Amino acid sequence: MVAVSFSWLFACADKLDWALMFVGSLAAAAHSTALVVYLHYFAKIIHVLSLGPPKYEGVFRSQWIEEGGKK
Repeated sequence: MVAVSFSWLFACADKLDWALMFVGSLAAAAHSTALVVYLHYFAKIIHVLSLGPPKYEGVFRSQWIEEGGKK
């Protein structure tokens, strides 16, 4: 197998090949943009689902009040 330069890869490309490469480049750019937007909204959804009352908030508060009342 012979190594060729980057410019020789496109030496035999016709207009259809160039058009397909252009469309593929646009599709790749759109996909990468959509991935960033998807990950942004996915992170927002995960953040919203993780909201809620803290698990130990009432325990620590009631324990502090009870210990403060005993002194």
